[in-house]
Amino acid sequence: MPALTVSTARASDAQNEFVRNALRSQRSRLAALLRNLDDDAWTAPSRCTAWNAHEVVRHLCDATRACTVLLRGELPEGIEGFDPRTTPDAWLARSAHETPHDTVEVFETTSTELLDEVDRHVRDATSDPVPFLYGPVPWSIAVLHVVWDAWVHERDVLLPLQRGHESPAIESRAAAAYGLLLGCSPAMLQGTPLDECVVLDGAGGGTFRLDSHDNAITITVDGGDSDVSTAEPLRGALGDVVDSLVGRGPELTEVLRGPQERVQRLGLFRAFMLPPVS
Repeated sequence: MPALTVSTARASDAQNEFVRNALRSQRSRLAALLRNLDDDAWTAPSRCTAWNAHEVVRHLCDATRACTVLLRGELPEGIEGFDPRTTPDAWLARSAHETPHDTVEVFETTSTELLDEVDRHVRDATSDPVPFLYGPVPWSIAVLHVVWDAWVHERDVLLPLQRGHESPAIESRAAAAYGLLLGCSPAMLQGTPLDECVVLDGAGGGTFRLDSHDNAITITVDGGDSDVSTAEPLRGALGDVVDSLVGRGPELTEVLRGPQERVQRLGLFRAFMLPPVS
């Protein structure tokens, strides 16, 4: 895959098109997967301990709908004071009456609406930022969040069912870039510069260079394991690292090899996500 730069400061045309293509790939594939889930799969537990598979997919519809509203220049209901540990639970109350069949239709409809907005932004070369969880960001960062969210939640549904997660490289690279961006976000919010290099194995992997300074995060990715420059890079398997960054599976120090103090800096977002919230 070609080199890629993802930035919260200013998005290139290549960033916008990459995110658009990752979303389009994901939504086509996920819609087909959801249509083929049987009744037992819909009611099965997920890796989100409070949600079964149906609730996970309803959450994906909520997140997709909210992103579309942002791209239309509006604020989604409930976005002020958003807490990723609690607000999604509150949103689920709105769809408590849905059957799985209803939810698949909502997923397809909301995905089409978001893709239409993304296509419009790419076509019009729109560059206006949108308000987001950690300040204004390019619109493609908000969409990348939705791709990452669905990528992780797809695993939340499939892995407990003992089914493999068959993600194309473009989707996995998008999820890894955003997962590492989240890993940088505590440093950015604290005003602490961060400069790191991570090599991830597997489809969509490669060398990810992380740079956080001046209230902006930039992730630069290439498809190889070359020119890792100064410090020895941190290394791990893409799926395991992306999971761990958001609180799934083992601690980050168990799946990302390298000096512990460097790994722990990237694990602060996981620490935020895991404690119970009163």
